[in-house]
Order: sequence, then C-alpha cells, then structure tokens
Amino acid sequence: YILFGIFAIIFRMKITSLQNNKIKQVVRLRQRNERDETNLFLIEGYRELLRFSEKGNKPLELFYCPELFLGSNENALIAKLSGPNTTLFECSADVFKKISYRDRPDGLLAIGKQVHLSLNDIKLPKDRSPFFVVAEAIEKPGNLGTILRS
Repeated sequence: YILFGIFAIIFRMKITSLQNNKIKQVVRLRQRNERDETNLFLIEGYRELLRFSEKGNKPLELFYCPELFLGSNENALIAKLSGPNTTLFECSADVFKKISYRDRPDGLLAIGKQVHLSLNDIKLPKDRSPFFVVAEAIEKPGNLGTILRS
C-alpha cells in the first residue's frame, strides 16, 4: 500500500503456478496441526469474509479469483478487507481451486490470525441473564446445530 496524496496504489501479485510456495502454504493450513503451529486459520467465501470484516478484522493475506466470483460485490469486499498489512494475491482459476476447500469455490479465501479467548474475556450483559452452551470436541457441524436448536 503506497499513498500518494489521496490516491492509493495497491500492489497485487498474480499466482498462476500450482507449485508456488505460497499456494503450498495455504494448502497446508487445511491441516489442524499446521494451523495450531502457525496460529493462523483459513476463511473462505464471500459471506464468511463479509462477517469477518464487519467486526473490523483484516486478513493477513487475501486470495481471490475474479473468474469464480458469483456476484458483483466481491471487489467492494476486497477493497474493504485491504489494508497496509494485507497482501493481496490474484489467482488463476486452477490455482484457486487447489487452495479452496469447498466443492464450488466463489473466488475469495483469506488467511487470518487466530484469536484465543477465555471465559474471562466474555462481556456479560448487565440487563439480562446470559445463556451459554458449552460444547467440546464436536465431530460434525450438524451436531452443534442440533444442540443449538434444542
């Protein structure tokens, strides 16, 4: 990110090789032990990245593929997620499909820093009694959904 007056120039790299080391690093982040070692995590999808940004978060790295975009709002989200500490990587469709963990990727994937919180970090509402669900080692996401609906 280099600022010239009120104009900003964002340097973006385009990755077209499946053998690129950065791509190999992203693929390794699918493994839990790699995420735990690096203290990083993957965020994939427009909706997920929109929610991530709504909390004021910025990813460390953002990978995108315009060929796979499903709508017209992706460029605005990329601009919102961009910042001086975010590196942008445009990818070819083949490269993006390699890093994606979805069946039908929508062209947006980011790497973020893990945030570890404890129960002491939870801010309780003062005007009502809180309700908590504590779950450990849930094997399937659907099981959590069933617990919450119950």
